[in-house]
Amino acid sequence: METFLGLFRSHATLASTLIQFAVYTTSTLLFFNGLWVSLKAFRWLRRVDDQTIEESLAEPLYADDPVVMIVAKTINEDRRDPRRNAAEKLFLADATRQMTENMFESRYMESLTMFASLLPPLGFIGTVFGMILIFLVKVDPGSELNTIGLGAALFTTLAALILFVVLEIIKLWLLRQLRNRVDEGLAFVPGGEDK
Repeated sequence: METFLGLFRSHATLASTLIQFAVYTTSTLLFFNGLWVSLKAFRWLRRVDDQTIEESLAEPLYADDPVVMIVAKTINEDRRDPRRNAAEKLFLADATRQMTENMFESRYMESLTMFASLLPPLGFIGTVFGMILIFLVKVDPGSELNTIGLGAALFTTLAALILFVVLEIIKLWLLRQLRNRVDEGLAFVPGGEDK
């Protein structure tokens, strides 16, 4: 064990650089994967004008349709049935909202949440590694290993936490956009008047 510690002390800068590189690279890859998923989700949440929605109502429902069209097509089927009472229409509107939110969750939010959730533990790996470097030289407070260890601990954690916060903000924004598009789809009335 003493041989390992001696080797580690003599090459602390290299070890710190390698660990930081691994944490930064993995964090960056997770972050960009999260951004890619966010862009795909944003594309699914895109705004669609009323004329396009109305023209698509006769077409079958596709999972790749923009969310507002999915909601409008689903709810429009119910509006055509005059036998439905108000409670049944409210139930269908709520079921349509749930269906859309579940689709969004399984298609985009689960993977985006996973990417975001892995970032803080990666930063924590850098923190633990930096603390190990500091504890190795506990007898010499002025040692260069203390500075290297503290830098590794703080910078890896800071970078991972910043990326985590950015992805969390994007998630909140996407959820707000989903609610807006679902409301637009539920409020869409073909021809501009309620039937």
